[in-house]
Amino acid sequence: AVQAEEIVAAARHEAEAAAEVAKEDIRKSVARRLQTATEQIEAAEQAAVRQIKDRAVGVAIAAAGDVMKGKMKAESANALIDAAIKDVGAKLH
Repeated sequence: AVQAEEIVAAARHEAEAAAEVAKEDIRKSVARRLQTATEQIEAAEQAAVRQIKDRAVGVAIAAAGDVMKGKMKAESANALIDAAIKDVGAKLH
């Protein structure tokens, strides 16, 4: 009977140790996945910011080109550029 109790106690101890190892493995896996997701979100945010900035630069260049060609008055070009800058600011926040 004592031997059976020792076997049961040893088995219980091994099961508890295995459960702790499994819990730690799961914690590490979740942490890795969270880190990966965070990095992907940051990369997507940076890509979106680049696209917005590129679009604003494109609008400003087009407006400057139109001014140089005489198609647009300076006031209109400035208003267009200001609107593009405000748009970038709004989308970045």
